[in-house]
Amino acid sequence: MSINHSGLIQARWERNAYLSCASLLLYEYFLQFDSEVEFFWKQRWSLAKFLFLWNRYYSLAFNISNAVVFMQPRPSLDMCSKFFHWQNTGASLQMITTHVILELRLWAMYGSTRKVLWLFILLTIGEATALGIVFGVPNPKLVGTNEPFPGAFICADADPNDGSRWVVYYWVSILVIETILLSLALHKAWLHRSSAGGNHLMQQLTRDSVIYFFVIFWIYLANLILWIVNRVYH
Repeated sequence: MSINHSGLIQARWERNAYLSCASLLLYEYFLQFDSEVEFFWKQRWSLAKFLFLWNRYYSLAFNISNAVVFMQPRPSLDMCSKFFHWQNTGASLQMITTHVILELRLWAMYGSTRKVLWLFILLTIGEATALGIVFGVPNPKLVGTNEPFPGAFICADADPNDGSRWVVYYWVSILVIETILLSLALHKAWLHRSSAGGNHLMQQLTRDSVIYFFVIFWIYLANLILWIVNRVYH
């Protein structure tokens, strides 16, 4: 069996990406640990504190475990199959938690109004439902393998080879949520654009929110495009 050298290079890049992600999270964790203790651990328990600490430590565990799996030199097909279930469920939980935190921030920026709260509740329910359908409804056509290219052993999954789409809707649902959140942040940025009588704190919060949502929007769009063209012929 001939070895696909292009596949080996792609597998190496994917391993490096997961390892870099885990390393960056660990670096940021130790860099900000003193601030975390001061501004969160020493404070009374609240929903915001719980969500922050849950998201922080769950994200660390989730991304480090992903890196450990992808660094395996020769994972078995059974191991990859179990990992796909963990990765899909874990990524959905991480995504929903992150969106809830961001929605709480936007809700506060909009004066904690009931209409905005109900909007975010409906968005969260809709997102959880969409992700639950994508990963909860069995689709035997989905591709999952431990050898996506001859001689390249790495856990890899993709949408069906017949051209139909399924997992791609995971990114579609996330992109819809991000578009709504970005639009709300842009609207608030317009209302609190720089002016002599403007609220400086609100302007700063709005600016940071717009920058974050704008950057993350394009990252998720890139992921969507990659999943549209992603195919594993095995």
